[in-house]
Amino acid sequence: MFWCSTVRVASLAVHHKLLILGGTVEARQQADVLANLGYSLIYSLAGVTQKPILPQHEGIEIHRGGFGGLQGLEDFIIANSVDCLIDATHPFAEKISDTCRKITSVPVVRLGRNIWEPKAGDLWTHVADMEGAIHTLPLYINGSVFLALGAKHLSAFKDVKHLSFVARMIEVPDNSSRSNLQILQQRGPFTVADEMSLFRDRSVRLLVTRNSGAEASYPKIEAARQLKIPVLMIDRPKPVVAQNSVTTIKAAQLVSHLSLLLR
Repeated sequence: MFWCSTVRVASLAVHHKLLILGGTVEARQQADVLANLGYSLIYSLAGVTQKPILPQHEGIEIHRGGFGGLQGLEDFIIANSVDCLIDATHPFAEKISDTCRKITSVPVVRLGRNIWEPKAGDLWTHVADMEGAIHTLPLYINGSVFLALGAKHLSAFKDVKHLSFVARMIEVPDNSSRSNLQILQQRGPFTVADEMSLFRDRSVRLLVTRNSGAEASYPKIEAARQLKIPVLMIDRPKPVVAQNSVTTIKAAQLVSHLSLLLR
């Protein structure tokens, strides 16, 4: 039965072209799965990271950089005969996800993630956004604040002079040098033991992070719990009502959903 189902999906796949807006672990994984099933694929990256990890399938076309807004994305979809747009970007990539919600030329599928929920022992303070996190910072910490945020968000903390910060980046951003910020150039994944060791070595007393819901990023949450480190948790943006019919599903549902959607 499984073999028959796989053959049926593969036979449907060869007739369809997908555009995946990626940059996440699940985006890469699903791109390879879909390419192996025979879908024609364009995998798009914003171009922020100079040396990103790409899908492994050699037949996947890579697009780097933006599209030029809503009309640019619509034009790209039409020019490349795309049959379905898959938004697999980060949960906090609000701008591109908002653009996807306005696409009308093809069906749009959003890969959603669960949110992290606090467990016994967690010391979370919820804030709505980056500004809320900055305003909630304490006046004094006997140690450092670990910023588990994207590179573009570091500048939001540049005027906070009374605290010491540590951040970890795949690539060190330009103009990030300042006396109270230490950047560790590392690429994950990291284990709970890795995170606990880092927090101890850098005297981390507060973690600032966004509720991305990613499994690969969760060890730092577990490490903070075990070390009793408080967390400023930036909550997910409130969902915007879509102008088209956007279906939000989990990554594991994508193959079966596409087989029904693109008959």
